Amino acid sequence: MIELNQFNIEIKELNRRITVERSLDEFINQCLMTGVEAEAHHKATVQLLEHCLSVVRSRNKLRRNWHPLQAHACDIETLRWITKNDFKKIAESSLQEASVVTTNGSRVILESAIKELAQKLADEVYKRKRKKRNPTPLEAIVIRIHRSNPAVTNTDVIDEMRSDQNKYSIVNIDDKYVEIALPLGSGKDSKIVRRSLRSIGKILTDLNNPKL
Repeated sequence: MIELNQFNIEIKELNRRITVERSLDEFINQCLMTGVEAEAHHKATVQLLEHCLSVVRSRNKLRRNWHPLQAHACDIETLRWITKNDFKKIAESSLQEASVVTTNGSRVILESAIKELAQKLADEVYKRKRKKRNPTPLEAIVIRIHRSNPAVTNTDVIDEMRSDQNKYSIVNIDDKYVEIALPLGSGKDSKIVRRSLRSIGKILTDLNNPKL
């Protein structure tokens, strides 16, 4: 079994009872039975690699919408391995044969397909980052404290907020809630927002386990 970091990337003995593995098996069979038209080698290679990435993610119990960070890392490591070693060490014989058919035996076509998929993955990361919403007032405070001490705990955050309420625009803080003043602009009264201190734990968890 070949492992990269925590990922098992072998694609052998496909299990047709699993949807993504059956899809790859059917694509392999199609390539071997009908071949690939001359102008479609690049596209077919990209499709083959996409099927492979899906299988590897599935075998590592990763779903892109549930585990975006780990799934992205798994995809990148798999593409890196294929780039350096081809399919010989990770793929069953029929998959190796299908890769020869889709690429027409050309290393250039394989590398071009890998580059396209790597760029696609990078674009997805960029889009996710752009979609991130602005932090809430409490999130902004926790982020600020976390930046100064990444090992900060839930209790540390609350103690810091209590110790310098003016610094964090805190109007009031008790055992359950914190009230934060938000400026509304020049000449206008501040808006007071109330947040539960229990949410600090989740905020810290998200900071310590960032998503793409």
